[in-house]
Amino acid sequence: RQPGSTIKPIGVYAPAFEKGIITPADIYQDKAISYGEWTPRNYDHSYSGPVSVRVALRRSLNTIPVQILNEMGADYSFNFLTKNLGITSLVKNETNSEGKVFSDIGLSQLALGGLTHGVSVLELTAAYAPFANRGIYNEPYCYSAVYDAKGNEILTHSAQPKLAMSEQTAFVTSMLLKEVVTSGTGGGAQLASGMVTAGKTGTTSDNHDRLFVGYTP
Repeated sequence: RQPGSTIKPIGVYAPAFEKGIITPADIYQDKAISYGEWTPRNYDHSYSGPVSVRVALRRSLNTIPVQILNEMGADYSFNFLTKNLGITSLVKNETNSEGKVFSDIGLSQLALGGLTHGVSVLELTAAYAPFANRGIYNEPYCYSAVYDAKGNEILTHSAQPKLAMSEQTAFVTSMLLKEVVTSGTGGGAQLASGMVTAGKTGTTSDNHDRLFVGYTP
């Protein structure tokens, strides 16, 4: 499925924190900026002027992650998603039967989620796990061990964790994703028990898909 704005934390904010080009307090101008013939717009078609990074993520603004990605470089984001966070469906370039070339290395693709083939829910969820796991990524698996009726282990899985991002990047991003739920677009994910929830909403064109990716302690 198309990830919509759920790509912003993993495709823009976390890699930009990791590269050291932004902090949560940095101010960007939420305004119309054109990139060639394309001008990104916010969901409500309005602009707010100077906005901090943390507020931009909380409100899921579109213009600011595009600006950040333009500074950081789409190649860095693409590599972060594919090499660090296990997203396998992205394409560098692909030609269809009519000769049209598609690529996921671009501003609208990596900042706003308009991907060639989308991303699976499994991989999208796994890409968020490092935020809650001190920056460590594990490829998803469905069992740790399988035993027969006599208690003999017949299958085992050995996890191979890898560091996807620094613990600092994971902590900061997770802090902001908690705010998405407490005071941003993800308010509907709050739990009645009061348990902390962190995550990000995503909406695709014409409300074709609505997503929430998140986690609790």
